[in-house]
Amino acid sequence: MGTSTFSGPIQTGTLRQGQYSNVEPVKLVAALNIQAVAALTTDYGPIYIPAGSTVTSMTTYTGTAFTGGSATITVGSTVGGGEYVASTTVKANATFAHTLVVTALGSLGTAGSGLMNTATDATVSALAGVPTTPIYIRITQTATTTAVGTATFVMQYVQNAA
Repeated sequence: MGTSTFSGPIQTGTLRQGQYSNVEPVKLVAALNIQAVAALTTDYGPIYIPAGSTVTSMTTYTGTAFTGGSATITVGSTVGGGEYVASTTVKANATFAHTLVVTALGSLGTAGSGLMNTATDATVSALAGVPTTPIYIRITQTATTTAVGTATFVMQYVQNAA
């Protein structure tokens, strides 16, 4: 399948101006496949998103359950960091919607600095302005480490049109 690259930000809609303007930014996705290995920790990344983007969600879809003692995921700006998503269990075959860590605001921007422009959107705005910061994912297994388990980490974001 062919691919296309745009410098963005990408917007879509049929009416650019006026009372019924409906041109809005497009939600984009960065995804990373995770395969268990027989190790205590396995690191993935980095993932980079375009400058000025606002992360709206991070989710892990575990397709094949991890068979080690436990399996947790952390997401941060450094290998093994957890400032974006604190340690979350992802062992079972399920969908895990991660809660963004609000304390990441100090290093990445302020609430409302992205497209979510209210203080109540602090959790989704926590990663506004991430562009030059790498995003790393770490899977940690405890007790028995096995090479059984697969997941897909998905980060949704919107490019800032401002």
